Amino acid sequence: MAAVLILTSEETLPLVAILAGAGHRVIEVHSSGEALHEVLRRQLDVVTIADNGELVEGVELLPVLRQMTAASIVVVGEGEQSRVAQALFLGADVYLHCPVDADEIRSRIHALVRPRSERRSTNGDPKQFERNRARAPQPYLPALSPVELRLMRALLRRRGGVASPERLAADVWGDGDKRASLRFYIRRLRAKLESHSFLRILNRKGIGYRLQLEAPAALGG
Repeated sequence: MAAVLILTSEETLPLVAILAGAGHRVIEVHSSGEALHEVLRRQLDVVTIADNGELVEGVELLPVLRQMTAASIVVVGEGEQSRVAQALFLGADVYLHCPVDADEIRSRIHALVRPRSERRSTNGDPKQFERNRARAPQPYLPALSPVELRLMRALLRRRGGVASPERLAADVWGDGDKRASLRFYIRRLRAKLESHSFLRILNRKGIGYRLQLEAPAALGG
């Protein structure tokens, strides 16, 4: 069965009981920040969010998630055809209209978690899944080492704010004195994020570091 992350909202809440009842492992989160944390923390098969959900530093969550995970992304909403097309362009694999039909969501998830060679989907087009993947403007995030992953999580927890080197070192190693090690891993993480213009680690001299999220350049704001 699949590991399914659901960012709960009025639109997506019914999916929790439907998918858990179908035997899937459901992980509920309640904010975009939590969703980003879990995407980094877990191996996920499917991520489900609501259309027109909350923003991440003014950036729509969908294209950010598409850059961060290879999991299939399901968007739930009441969008008209133009909005459905936009969501698919931004990286969604399936768009489901509210109210969600239980049989449809079960069959959609089943189709998405089958081996890629067997997948048919999405929204009636057997080749839509591959076209959506091809539209992604940049590769997914590179694999992060355990230390880099802890550092990324620490920066995400403080997105929009500046964290001192001592605070970040304490978060990563439990030792605020490891500032030299922190600088080394900041450089490594920056190098891995270099091709991802939507994620930047900024240095406020004498103050600390912050993670800035921007709209992926090829998709716009």
